[in-house]
Amino acid sequence: MSTEGNISDNNTSASVSLSADNIGISFNDEPHHDWHALRRYSWIVSMVIIIVISVCGNGMLCLLVAIDKRLKRHPFFFLLNLSVADTIRAGLCLPFLISSVLHDRTWVHSSSLCEVISFFNVYLTFGSLYSLLLISIERYMVLRFHKFHRRKIRGLTGLLCVLFMWALSVSMAFPPVFNSDLYGYVESEHQCNLKYSIHTRKDAIGYVIVFSTLASFLLVAYLKIFCYMHAHRRMTPVQYVPAISNNWTFYGPGAATTSQILATSASLGIRQGQGTPMAAATGRRHPGNSQIRNFHKEEASTKLMCLISVTYVVLWIPYIVCCFCRTSKRTGDVPQIFIGVSTWLTCLQTTIVPVLSVLFSKEVRTVLNDFVICKKAENQEEINSETI
Repeated sequence: MSTEGNISDNNTSASVSLSADNIGISFNDEPHHDWHALRRYSWIVSMVIIIVISVCGNGMLCLLVAIDKRLKRHPFFFLLNLSVADTIRAGLCLPFLISSVLHDRTWVHSSSLCEVISFFNVYLTFGSLYSLLLISIERYMVLRFHKFHRRKIRGLTGLLCVLFMWALSVSMAFPPVFNSDLYGYVESEHQCNLKYSIHTRKDAIGYVIVFSTLASFLLVAYLKIFCYMHAHRRMTPVQYVPAISNNWTFYGPGAATTSQILATSASLGIRQGQGTPMAAATGRRHPGNSQIRNFHKEEASTKLMCLISVTYVVLWIPYIVCCFCRTSKRTGDVPQIFIGVSTWLTCLQTTIVPVLSVLFSKEVRTVLNDFVICKKAENQEEINSETI
């Protein structure tokens, strides 16, 4: 009896300890589960915000460039091309990323659809990068070879450059179609993309090197552009203030200038009324003022394009480093949080064009403000007509 009592006591204590352990495990898992759910829902909400800003913002910028004459210039035409690429990527590729997160990082659609999404992901990524390269080359030509750019770089030439750029993007995204190991679902990124791993190292590392080389060339190009702008910065010509005359006695802010002009005319033997250079003192605009204004306008456009390009490269740097690490044999496993953050930054890149254009371009803000005021006036007229 005592033995049976001991056995029952041991069983009771074992069951109690086991249940306590189970309770402890459940208590320890609850915070981890809450943290995982928080990360999951924050990722989804941020992706939805990125898609809305990208699609609406880039769509609005495309509309402004299409309807307003003030934005119908080469830099904004090429920026329109970049906005189209970001809009398609945000509207086509990112929703499937949200779907995979909702289904616990699993791809629930067909494998052929995954290959199509992977193709467009790579295609549009290189399309946006080639668009920025095209903009940088155009910015250098408009500042360095202004006359050649004005005569030769017209609408048809710009269209051919855009088509050539998209052809290069196809050449980068099409070869992996014939290799079934390169395109597929990447669980760590929650999306269908080019697979970067040790097994696909020989093929995937080439894309990383090409992207890094083009991004470096983009930064060097803008560095050279700003060095040229700093070395050839033009000064605004002097604006002469007209003097006030009373019985040929000049007074006022322009009296000294007028006296100098009269002294120069007298020294040259030029009499009043016979083509004296008094027109210089009438306050008329200098013939070079229009060129100076155009130069400042192009300079402002160049600064905006440089800001967009630098932001683009900065947002893609963590992902490029992550791809290098995943294709390298010397490094171990890349932390999941680093892969997630770098992937999120590449998605955030689709929003930089409309956001930076509105924040740092006075020309775009003016056009947007006029567009909003015009729409409000039209709506008010419709309301008034309906009430009448």
